[in-house]
Amino acid sequence: MLRLETLRQRFSTTIADRDVVIFLSALLHQNSAFILSHPQASLNLFQYARFRWYVSQRKKGYSVAAIIGHKEFFGLDFIVSKHTLIPRPETELLVEETLKIIADPKNSKTLKNNDFLKNTSAAAIVVDVGTGSGCIPIAILKNTTAPIIVWAIDTSSRALQIAQKNTKKHQTPITFLRGNLLTPLPASIFSGNTPLVITANLPYLTHEQFANEPSIQREPYQALVAKKNVLALYEELFEQLQQRNVASSTKIIAPATNVAAPTTVVCEIDHMQPPELIKIIHNYFPNAKTTIKKDLAGRDRLVIAALNS
Repeated sequence: MLRLETLRQRFSTTIADRDVVIFLSALLHQNSAFILSHPQASLNLFQYARFRWYVSQRKKGYSVAAIIGHKEFFGLDFIVSKHTLIPRPETELLVEETLKIIADPKNSKTLKNNDFLKNTSAAAIVVDVGTGSGCIPIAILKNTTAPIIVWAIDTSSRALQIAQKNTKKHQTPITFLRGNLLTPLPASIFSGNTPLVITANLPYLTHEQFANEPSIQREPYQALVAKKNVLALYEELFEQLQQRNVASSTKIIAPATNVAAPTTVVCEIDHMQPPELIKIIHNYFPNAKTTIKKDLAGRDRLVIAALNS
């Protein structure tokens, strides 16, 4: 009864077979290849009880990642929960573009001629707002050797608990703060002495989009849907940056090469939203240079804004 072959035959009529395989893999601490090649292997009674609970939660609409408490992102395994947004493949583009900015800004259209990390020993500061599980800043730190200082912010204390577990697991030095967007950060971060990169994957779905997508029904609503208009939090983010005089606080950190410390914001949005977000950015920073990046599906996914290039 508890053989893997029997369990797959029985429960694949209730949930997707790929989900059954993932659950069995998690319970036996084996990969999917083992599950598929060892049909005679079995679960003990405790594992079977846990497996039944997994199936019941999946039938209720919870994602596989939230049920087993793990999700791979950027080649790394992350702890997740019902209190965090489940990392998605399209968000890996945000990490990739941020790494490019940190590693070699002269190759970025948004930062042309600002080769700051090669011309100064000053560390760059990376701030991730709405960090959730912490997957974005952790993935950045695990894939760069640049001298960066990382801060991560979220309004949810439960999400921050998960993020702290992940940073401990991956041994990445991140300072976590609870608060609204940039408000908990010290003023010195915006002094203009150090290159600043802000990453933001903030809620940008409408209530209708959320309601019509079954796969996200059990994820935290506040992490996906903006309470006011869909880009309200992004507008608040750029308003906070303007209030901190980011564009006017730039200081020369390498006089010999006339290189200034830039501030860059990397935003993930819905593919229909770039024009509206760019309008918001220019409302607060008229001279900002913006670039749109497409995801693997060919849809507009990121808006990168160089506020003082």
